[in-house]
Amino acid sequence: MRLRAEAQKLNVMRQDLTGQIQGLSQDIARLRSENKQLNSMRSDVDGIRKELAARRALEYEKKANEEQVEQKEVMEKNLMSMAREIEKLRAEHVSMDRRGHGLGGTVGSGYGSGAGGIGYGSSAGGSGYGSALAAAMWGTSADGYGGAWGPYNKRTRR
Repeated sequence: MRLRAEAQKLNVMRQDLTGQIQGLSQDIARLRSENKQLNSMRSDVDGIRKELAARRALEYEKKANEEQVEQKEVMEKNLMSMAREIEKLRAEHVSMDRRGHGLGGTVGSGYGSGAGGIGYGSSAGGSGYGSALAAAMWGTSADGYGGAWGPYNKRTRR
C-alpha cells in the first residue's frame, strides 16, 4: 500500500509538472511571437526616424532656399536702384556737358579741364586720374561696355 500511495503521489506530481511544462511552452511560443513583432516594430521605428531626418533636411534646405530667394530679390532691387541712380547721373552729366559747350560756356570750363574747372584730369584724352574716374562714373570706356556697370545697362548701344 505504501508503494501504491507513493506511485499515485509521483503520478500526480508528474501530471502537475507536465501541466507546468505545457504552460511554459505556451509562454515561450507567445514570447517568441512578441519578439518577432518587436523586431518588425524596431525596423518601422528606424524607418520613421530616417524619414523624419530626411524631412528635417528638406525643411532646412527649403528655408535656406527661401532666404536665398529673399536675398536675391533684395540684391536685385538694390541693383535696379543703383542702375536708376547711374542713369540719373549720366543724364545730369550729359546735361552739364551740353550747358557748358552750347550756351555760352567756354571749352576749358568743363570737368577735368584743369583750367578753371574742378581738375579731375586732362580733357584732351589725357591719362590723369580724372579720366579713369569719369570712365567709371559715366560709362565712357574703351571696351564700349559703358564702364563697370555697362553689362547692367539696359540701353541699346550704337
